[in-house]
Amino acid sequence: MMLRAPLPIALVALVLVLGRPAAVPAQDRENLFEQGLEGYRAGEYAKAQRLLREYVETYGERRGAEAAHLGEAYHYLGLMTPDASLAEGYFLAVTQRYPSAPVADESAVRLAQLYAMQGNYAEARKQWQALARGYPLSRWAPEATLRVGQSYFAEQEWEPAYEAFSAGFSRMKEFSRSGGRGANLRDLEGEYVYWLGRTLLARRSHGDARKYLNLVLLDYPDHPLEPLALYYLAESYREDGKEREAADNWRRFGESVRNTSLETLAENPNLLAVARAREAGTLDRPAEAAAPPSREVADGAGGEGAAEAGVEDRDAERERARGRPADGGGLRAPARGRAGGAASTEPPEEPPDRRGAAAAGEDPAREDRAAMAAVD
Repeated sequence: MMLRAPLPIALVALVLVLGRPAAVPAQDRENLFEQGLEGYRAGEYAKAQRLLREYVETYGERRGAEAAHLGEAYHYLGLMTPDASLAEGYFLAVTQRYPSAPVADESAVRLAQLYAMQGNYAEARKQWQALARGYPLSRWAPEATLRVGQSYFAEQEWEPAYEAFSAGFSRMKEFSRSGGRGANLRDLEGEYVYWLGRTLLARRSHGDARKYLNLVLLDYPDHPLEPLALYYLAESYREDGKEREAADNWRRFGESVRNTSLETLAENPNLLAVARAREAGTLDRPAEAAAPPSREVADGAGGEGAAEAGVEDRDAERERARGRPADGGGLRAPARGRAGGAASTEPPEEPPDRRGAAAAGEDPAREDRAAMAAVD
């Protein structure tokens, strides 16, 4: 007597059969990978996925020249997969089963970026560290320590973050001498300097932070992070009660983002402050628009009354915006010599990267990169 398979198993088998890609003629199977890669490069993703899956199914258990592109096939399938968990599986297959594939280093980078976007900074850090150890000649090797530092920064672990940024910056000359890595080493070196300043600012070492932030402006002119360096310079001066210097750097920040999507923010920093406060549940009604700079502060003649008002302004801001990230990097215009300043929040940066920050599931590196994309 024939035994019937349980209904669920039969259904699964039916789905697998119906879900299999259309068979490719035998004479074309040896070119499956090349055809799939060509479809990927042409933007024909449905065709590329079908061909690469057929290649994996045909040669997945084989060895030798005909299976030499399995790692690459998994990698490109991961790039074309919108589902994060499936993409993770494809990239893990490359890094764990095909570590010598020509795209293995990029798969590790994609994994790290995926984990960081999910707020899993520990796993992201492991991928960057593995990249630095296993692929020292990769084009991504010079930035690996930077991303490690950013993962610590996102977790508000200031000491290991500072150590990572410092170590990475020290190695940049070594990478510069070796050359040929395909990375923009000058911009990357400036990014290390910027994050050293950000970390010192988070540790409330404002004077030392300003040294690094000014170094971005002086040694790396026209750097993509120049506007944010100006913003945080203004913030550090404001924190120290140096309203005239804060106003000057805020003015320079506004000039640096003119005709970009950040121009409105420079003119009215309350826009993001309101959004962040509402998201954090600390705002019951819309905040008032940011006041223009007072003539006294702009002319450097604020006097004791302006200084006292500035202190009251900062105290009021802290009370209104409880959700400010602990790194001291909230987005506020410098105090203008009167009460009623903007509530605090982070600027629309990189993590930045790169989703403060660790508690809210945010990536400051991703935010910085997003802000710079807008500035560009």
